Amino acid sequence: MAAQLLALAALRLATAAHLIPLDAIGYLTSGRGPPCGSAALPCPPCDAPARASQRARRNLLTLDRAARDRVYAAMDVTKALDQRSGEKKYGPDFRSWDGMVLKHAAATLDPRGDQGHGSPAYVTFHRLFLLEYERSLLAVDPAVGGLPYLDLTDPKAFALFGADDLGATVGAGGIDGYFAHWRVGNFSDARAAARTDFDFGGWAGDGDGALRAGRVPPATRAVTRYARCVEYQANADDAKRCHGAADFADWYHSAYHCVMTMRDKAAVESGALAGVRPQFVTTGALHFEGHTWLGSADGDQGYGCDASDVFGERTVAVGDFWDHRTSPNDPVFYFYHANLDRLQTAWTVSGPAKNATRATYFDFQAKSDGVQGTALTDVVAAAWPYASDLIDAPGRGNVTHADALCRLAPAAAPYAYDALPAYDGNACLSASSPPPIKSYHVHPVFDGADPAAVALALDLWQRFADFSRVVLRAYDDATPVCAFGHQTPGPDGYAKICPFPGHAGPFQPWSGDGLFGGAQYAFFVPLVHAVAAENWWRQRARPPVHFLFHGNTGCADNDHGEWAVKSEHYPVFNQSTAMLYGCHEGPPACELSLVEYESARGGCLAFGSGAPGLAPCARALDYGNGATMWRETTSYAAGRDVLAAWRDPAACVAAAPGVSLAACDSADDQFAWRGARVLAWNASAGALAHGSGRCLGVVGGGLALVACDDARGAWTRTFLN
Repeated sequence: MAAQLLALAALRLATAAHLIPLDAIGYLTSGRGPPCGSAALPCPPCDAPARASQRARRNLLTLDRAARDRVYAAMDVTKALDQRSGEKKYGPDFRSWDGMVLKHAAATLDPRGDQGHGSPAYVTFHRLFLLEYERSLLAVDPAVGGLPYLDLTDPKAFALFGADDLGATVGAGGIDGYFAHWRVGNFSDARAAARTDFDFGGWAGDGDGALRAGRVPPATRAVTRYARCVEYQANADDAKRCHGAADFADWYHSAYHCVMTMRDKAAVESGALAGVRPQFVTTGALHFEGHTWLGSADGDQGYGCDASDVFGERTVAVGDFWDHRTSPNDPVFYFYHANLDRLQTAWTVSGPAKNATRATYFDFQAKSDGVQGTALTDVVAAAWPYASDLIDAPGRGNVTHADALCRLAPAAAPYAYDALPAYDGNACLSASSPPPIKSYHVHPVFDGADPAAVALALDLWQRFADFSRVVLRAYDDATPVCAFGHQTPGPDGYAKICPFPGHAGPFQPWSGDGLFGGAQYAFFVPLVHAVAAENWWRQRARPPVHFLFHGNTGCADNDHGEWAVKSEHYPVFNQSTAMLYGCHEGPPACELSLVEYESARGGCLAFGSGAPGLAPCARALDYGNGATMWRETTSYAAGRDVLAAWRDPAACVAAAPGVSLAACDSADDQFAWRGARVLAWNASAGALAHGSGRCLGVVGGGLALVACDDARGAWTRTFLN
């Protein structure tokens, strides 16, 4: 990538927009060489067996304080010792931090072109690079267990950029946090201790002799991060776009190109855009964007600034993480790249069958169309290669890209990620294979400030209830409202029509925005009566009352938006699905209810000041997030006795002693049911079961864990929506 960036540096255009011509961003579109499998390019055999056991790479955010400090302490050791001293004390797996920075720089300076960026070799080079450093951490302290990952697709992970952990995201004079004492090493010292003959093309560090490429000012040896104009944009939506869209169906699109290039890739490649603004080259690129954001640049050249042109302006000083050659100087490097590897592993596991196989090496290019050394059977970063011992294949020489893909495939690698995102193959994102519709809701919509509209809406409510009762013989008279949550497909086998709370008002005026645009109420309609119900509303609803008829798949945004049916004269409005409490993009079968848990000993489970407790039951829906209203996310495909409940995902509370109630593993709760669950609602027993085998109970007016057959652990769940 070094040569390409230098080329880009010469391309600063004398225009107000500072556009980079399309042909100048070739490093973003390389890697289209043909895969193996033809007579001319046969696939080498992949003989790696599946592992009987694998160490876990865990989410840095979910590690407890002691576990994170253990990781940081091991990192400190690798930073403090040079290669030879570390090997003497910890054995041959030890790698010094500065030595690894130097190795990363060597890959960018290879005379054949960058061997670690700008081609699919990014994946294989960094997968090996992470593994080599992980083994060093384990040599220093085996109790570390594995290299953690930093999932910046989860907004809560940004809390780790604080004084107790990774330091603030801005530190022009040096970062704070655990690593505030770190200093960028000397090139000469790292070079002297390294076992390589690579000459680095004449590069010997920056003007101060520091192990930097020269863009970070030499005023400080502390790790540097600059301010910026726009906050980080690479998020869960970018990851879903990379791994769920139909056009990302091979190695090039899913595992490499989407991670490396901008969100507007298709438009740029098609010629629909004349060029790309330099400050937005990395927008949506999960790899590059994090580097430019956290490293950023000084003055008005930082990430997302209008005047930013860090490619063309050589006088701009950048932070250590942006300095592509020596970005491992920033302690966030390994955590950040481990998460990118996790996302690519997720694609490998759940991608299209043709590509999700080691036999064809996931369609990795068998013949390079660009940088030499990046084809399937080439040695990875041959100027400073990885020995085959690293992949537990001693005696096989240096590791090739094929070796890395074969022996570090999900089942064969010595490690496994504790959780893989469900972005890949998400049917909520697929136009070709959407999930099945399980039931329907009908929402009459009207202006709650118009008395005539309200009167007609209430009349239609009563007439549809009578039609369901008399004609369809399907109205549920056993309950005044549906006995289950609104954002669900209904109980298995349930074939009744029932109303949800809200038809008695008060009604809101027409606003022209929100989920429906105005006031509404809703009926649940099972599949067996869907056609009859829709026909009834088509023939009877008329302005000023309209209707929206939607299916229930678990993909809440699409259910209420793209896949919904509206009456003919439904007013145009600016729909927003933000008011939905979860399951926005699934996964399919996701369901969410707003509930209260009432103890048999009195009171409802409530959020308190710092810890859950008991409070009077509200027995009513409170969209202001009432203290006793919990969001319960489950999956009807995985069994409903699972619980991920909270009042507000942005304000997860501290747990009472021995009890953790808030599932704080995702800002969007559509995937929360897949995460760690510490409580499970057992409907048959009326109990909140804890992972310890005990149940949540009320003892002496407070919460405690009790035996599951203890009367103090009896609860009743009430649906509020």
